[in-house]
Amino acid sequence: MPPLGRHILIEFFGCNDAVDSADAFRAAIPEAVGAIGATLLNLHVHTFSPQGVTGLAVLAESHLSLHSWPEHRYLAADVFTCGDRVVPLNAIAVFRRHFQPARVEGLE
Repeated sequence: MPPLGRHILIEFFGCNDAVDSADAFRAAIPEAVGAIGATLLNLHVHTFSPQGVTGLAVLAESHLSLHSWPEHRYLAADVFTCGDRVVPLNAIAVFRRHFQPARVEGLE
C-alpha cells in the first residue's frame, strides 16, 4: 500500500520574539496552510502563563501545529497531511519569515 500521508516535524532555534505572540501564530498558521495547499477547517491558539503559545490548525487534509518555548527562543512545528496535492514542506518558508530562526532542523 502506498503511504496515505506525509508527516514532518521541524524545529526552529534562535527565533525572534514572535514565538511568544498569539497574534503572530494567528498570522503565520493560516499563511502556512495556504502555502502547503491545504484547507483550514479550524484554528485554535492558546497562550500559556507565564509564556508560550500553542496553535493548532485542523485541516481537511489532517493537521498543523506549532508549540513555542520563548524562554529558549524555540518553536516546534508538526505537519501531517493526506493526499498528493499538499506540500507540507512549503510551511517552512512561512515560519522562517515570521519567526526568523537562526537554525532549522528536522526537515523530514
